[in-house]
Amino acid sequence: MKLKNIVISLLAFLLLSGVLFTSVSAVVWNPSLPTDPATIKITNTTTWEFPFLILLSNVDLGFDITNGMYTGWCVDLDHYITRGVEYDVILYSSLDPLAPIPAEDWSIINYILNNKQGGTGADVQDAIWYFINGGAYYNHGHWPVSTTTEAIVADALVNGVEYEPDEGDILGIVCIPVDEPPVQIVIIELEIPGEFEGLTPGFWKNHPDLWTGYSTDDTFYDVFGVYITINAKGNDPGIYNPTLIEAIAAQGGVNEEKGVYDALARHAVAALLNAAHPEVTYPMTEQEIIDAVAEAISNADMTDAEPLKNTLDMYNNAGGGIDAHGNPI
Repeated sequence: MKLKNIVISLLAFLLLSGVLFTSVSAVVWNPSLPTDPATIKITNTTTWEFPFLILLSNVDLGFDITNGMYTGWCVDLDHYITRGVEYDVILYSSLDPLAPIPAEDWSIINYILNNKQGGTGADVQDAIWYFINGGAYYNHGHWPVSTTTEAIVADALVNGVEYEPDEGDILGIVCIPVDEPPVQIVIIELEIPGEFEGLTPGFWKNHPDLWTGYSTDDTFYDVFGVYITINAKGNDPGIYNPTLIEAIAAQGGVNEEKGVYDALARHAVAALLNAAHPEVTYPMTEQEIIDAVAEAISNADMTDAEPLKNTLDMYNNAGGGIDAHGNPI
């Protein structure tokens, strides 16, 4: 048989067998989360009041989740948690297949977080417990199951089995306690960011005529309030307190123990220029960038600069915004 006929026969077999029609599922947003323990505290202290109002703290800069107040829910019927008490937890995305979290119906639970049917906190919590409890309503004895809860459950059973939250939706973040004895597992609601734009350090270095609100002669200290040295290598002392145009061209990486912040410097300046330009939709404000960079460089634990650099690197490679002539894309 000739090679051409072999290829045609193989293609026909693949088409008939459906091999060429395999579907590719959408990529679920995987947030950047700290690997070190964070701290949670349920601030609404009335027993059996839902949702939880959870204060999250001890999260370093540079992650997709930050310190602040979050809506939370119970996803654990086997343990208790005391309101008003701080607990150390490790944070995981509920839809991360590799995360060491309980094997629950996380797609359905995420669907409920985004489709509460106008229900009260008690309605929504009962619906979540239904699926945590293996498909049966949890008989806690504090209130009857409402018709709204039944509607939430029915809707989730039909539409939530393969649900994947999209930008602007809520993603459940699982808080796994590290304390002993075991403490109740809770989830907090994290909104998935929408589309954003960002241009690279190289773009801004090559187009200083497009800078808005900042000058190439501004020094790093004048803008960020901290001193750095860039491009130090061997016997070369580098440039102390570089200008912004020098910082955005910094060549090194990040090594906090040695005081090397080159990669953070160039991405920090690019981030600032992205945020300042009226035609670029950047996910951070100028002040947020300035504060984050100053904190990462000046704090004592020397763990923030690398993750912040990685986050800004991601934002600065989003594309869009303007072209090389300053025209909106």
